[in-house]
Amino acid sequence: MSRSKSIKDSVAVLIGGIFGMLALLASAAWAQTPQANPYASEQRIILDGSINQKPVRFLFDTGASFTALFTAPASRLGLPNETNRTIKIAGHDVPVGLTPPVDIVLLGKDANTRLPILPFPSPAECDGIFGWRTLGDSPFYIDAPGRRIRPLTALPINGWQRWPLDMDSTQLFFEATSDGKSRGRVFVDSGSPIALRVSPQLWQEWRKLNPQAGITLTTYRYAVGEPMIHELAWAKEYRLGDLLFKDVDIGPIPEAKDGKAIAADGKEFIATIGMGALRHLRMIVSRSTKEVLTQSISPIPEHNRLGAVFTSTTKDVSLRVVRLVKDTPADLAGLKEGDVLLAINGTDFSTGGKNPEPFLMQPAGTKLALKVKRDQTVHEFAVVLQNLLP
Repeated sequence: MSRSKSIKDSVAVLIGGIFGMLALLASAAWAQTPQANPYASEQRIILDGSINQKPVRFLFDTGASFTALFTAPASRLGLPNETNRTIKIAGHDVPVGLTPPVDIVLLGKDANTRLPILPFPSPAECDGIFGWRTLGDSPFYIDAPGRRIRPLTALPINGWQRWPLDMDSTQLFFEATSDGKSRGRVFVDSGSPIALRVSPQLWQEWRKLNPQAGITLTTYRYAVGEPMIHELAWAKEYRLGDLLFKDVDIGPIPEAKDGKAIAADGKEFIATIGMGALRHLRMIVSRSTKEVLTQSISPIPEHNRLGAVFTSTTKDVSLRVVRLVKDTPADLAGLKEGDVLLAINGTDFSTGGKNPEPFLMQPAGTKLALKVKRDQTVHEFAVVLQNLLP
């Protein structure tokens, strides 16, 4: 069983059509007031709301495609189970209920709709799960280090890596790339406390490159089925294509079989990012532009990660001339002292005036396309920024 075959997608197939009204509710709400919530624990993002004027708390879960209540909170709220159908989840017969129409207030808006009831124990301080698809097409920002999620009216231009969003999946998947080439699908699961889990193949590759890494065992269990046991290690750095993780626990995807992890849609995926790894990322999800944007959070302070500066001269203040340090990304890419900056990522610097420094301060892994003039000849260089401070 994969995470994508867990309780969420199984129930979504059964009752997904009832959530159109709730989607409109959340979409309208996100167009208004941003909401910042503290974690209920270190590994959870919680949204506060009410049902029939009684307070409820929802776990924000990018692994869920819909919003639902658990059995005990539904009972506490006095909500009868009007529908009770049995479905197969991981080989088990599981009854899934449905509330009568309720007045729900969430993210500043209200609606009257039905909610599914999942017959599983409630996570600590949570009455239900809030699915990311409920947020509609407006881009939203998951700032796990800052303990908040909020809407965006526009996407940032610089300083973020961009990944194709899997528009066909009901759960949050994006395509990891390496130098523009696909590495495979990555599952984002803010409802899980794990950090980084990779395919058996990637796990074995990492083990071979890190033979001295300490290994322990851990378990993971869904709401149904037996606990799964898998190896666990600690990675100071792990690169998933062009996406860099620092200081994360890492292990194989526990539900993978025959060397592969297969989602409910029948497609393979190569990694799962849980809250343990999201704490080291900022993430923006934009269904309108079909992309996921990420920004790595590093304990290394902000600094010039190119190893070069572009300064004007007393002879011509309109020109920006290269000064660089040996063995830095600028030097290794082929830039030379005295080159005249023309453009960075299409932004024109040929007449001076603008400040190029914000480009150079972007996170490690950011790619820059530099255009310079050398002895009246134009040269173009592709550079990847790196952390240069200890």
